[in-house]
Amino acid sequence: MTLYGLMMKPIQRFPQFILLLQDMLKNTPAGHADRLPLQMALAELETLAEKLNEKKREADQRCEIRHIAKAMNERYLNKLLSNGSRYLIRSDDMVETVYNERGEVIKTKERRLFLLNDVLMCATANVRCPDGSGNVPLDQKFLLKWSVPLSFVEVLEFGSSEDMADSSRYPASHSGEKVVINAKPNKLYMGPGQLYQDLQNLIHDLSLVNQISSLIHSLKGNYQNVNSAVAQDWVSGLQRLILKKEEEIRAADRCRIQLQLPGKHDKSGRPTYFSAVFNTLSPATKQSWI
Repeated sequence: MTLYGLMMKPIQRFPQFILLLQDMLKNTPAGHADRLPLQMALAELETLAEKLNEKKREADQRCEIRHIAKAMNERYLNKLLSNGSRYLIRSDDMVETVYNERGEVIKTKERRLFLLNDVLMCATANVRCPDGSGNVPLDQKFLLKWSVPLSFVEVLEFGSSEDMADSSRYPASHSGEKVVINAKPNKLYMGPGQLYQDLQNLIHDLSLVNQISSLIHSLKGNYQNVNSAVAQDWVSGLQRLILKKEEEIRAADRCRIQLQLPGKHDKSGRPTYFSAVFNTLSPATKQSWI
């Protein structure tokens, strides 16, 4: 057996001891003289096992930090990551989406986000992980795009789509505005607006078609293609389009993370901010980050 295997033996025995004590407790009647010592021994072993797991997790995190520092290969980053109290919480492959002022997608870029206990880093990987797990291969290299202290990162959540299920079937309006979490006061943030604008247009058209339908009902004569049945088809078609657009918005928001990040100071020395939008590979990944 290797030295590593011998060193792992005591750690591997702890779960076996815990299972043994649990089994002994099940077969020790209440009031028996051995029951209290067994309970105390079990509690002590469980506490020790938790401490061992925590130490192993910290060691794995420190090892991961060293891998990241080596992969970045930048003097600034090596200094940043050399802080002994800094550790990696998680890292994931994401797709950064860049929008124009109308909310239309201009381009997308593959990124790797590293969430440390006090810093958020964004990098471009030269080779993407096949499984998208975010684990850093030993030979992988990254180009650092930016790093921001975690206390300066603001998370912006899309509010409209979350409320759709609780609102009426065809709500009067969807503003597409953002619900801002811990954001600076007196600032309004708009999300990728194309889907929201499409939805507003559909709702506007539905309102007009409903008015037209009411007018058609009041017609005295009969006219081809201008009757209540045709008007109802228009209404039903728009309602289906609205439901489809709402689902598109919900699907987009399930995997979208929008961050407000500090930029360079302007000419007058005031701080500026920019927005970065990332799409995770799954809704579960987004929930883990948020």
